[in-house]
Amino acid sequence: MAISLASLYVMIHLLAVFVLLATPFFFFSAYADDTQNEWKITIPSGASVKGTVSGFSPSQLPVKVGDTIVWENKDSVTHSITSGLPEHPEQSGIFFNLGEVAPGKFVSHVMPDTDFLAFYYFCEIHPWMTGKFFNSSLEVAQPETDSPIIIKDSKYSYGDVISVSGQVHEDFAKTEYMILVYDQSNNLVDTSYGQFDENSNYLQTINAKGPTWTTNGNYQAKLVYGIPSKVAQTSFQFSSKSNAKETEQIVPTWIKNIGGYWCKDKINDSEFVSAVQYLIHEDIIHLKNTASNNLPSNQVPDWVKNNACWWADDKIPEVDFISSIEYLVNVGTIRI
Repeated sequence: MAISLASLYVMIHLLAVFVLLATPFFFFSAYADDTQNEWKITIPSGASVKGTVSGFSPSQLPVKVGDTIVWENKDSVTHSITSGLPEHPEQSGIFFNLGEVAPGKFVSHVMPDTDFLAFYYFCEIHPWMTGKFFNSSLEVAQPETDSPIIIKDSKYSYGDVISVSGQVHEDFAKTEYMILVYDQSNNLVDTSYGQFDENSNYLQTINAKGPTWTTNGNYQAKLVYGIPSKVAQTSFQFSSKSNAKETEQIVPTWIKNIGGYWCKDKINDSEFVSAVQYLIHEDIIHLKNTASNNLPSNQVPDWVKNNACWWADDKIPEVDFISSIEYLVNVGTIRI
């Protein structure tokens, strides 16, 4: 059957319109992966023994729609990844069930485009192992303050101490937070935990040394806190080559006794503050990051006492103890 020129023109015109309409979908398919990231959650060695180590690292992961979450099993036994919470078995696996993960193996899942803020998951074999990932792009996940996370310098080298501070909304006073540090390949290099003070401020020090701090480039620091989860982030440049010698001990060993006495309630807060103030005046404790022009405060946050206890027991480095003292100076508890 012959086709008229008019009919052929109409067919060509319709085909051209179809190609133009379909073009955005072709380009989206070809280039969508360019804006997506891959994030890794580790199942560490010993996770199968309850209470020994954290079951998933990190236990909370901020991601965006289209990002891929990869679980790597570094334990010596098999685990599983299932959506839900062990307290509600009737809801297990509704959103995803990735099955078993043998030692040394991986499983992955893509963050879906959904109105849900977060997805909880757990290991059905070891139900005390729980975690969640959440959509950091949603408005409800954004901090309400102007300075939720601040890093003092823009460049650091191996062996440096990175000070991270900030303030969140007053509703989160005395609640816990987590700071995650990633290298430019989205490998998790450090996880730090803490608690906001009574004014919703925090100060966290991170030692940029160890087997994970090996890559040069742009690093991200993420502050994760609250329920529902919120996330704030900033970045800095990192060089794996050290530019400075190892720092010498700042605080004499015998000063740990003061932290130990305070930790065991053998001295009260005022005695501890007076002792530390004397040591500062005598130039036995050397401080750097201080501003002592604030109004006096008689309150000593619990996290400062915890730092003193942990330092006395050699569970944290002395730089963390010094940061606690600097904090007390900055809020006016210790006057110099």
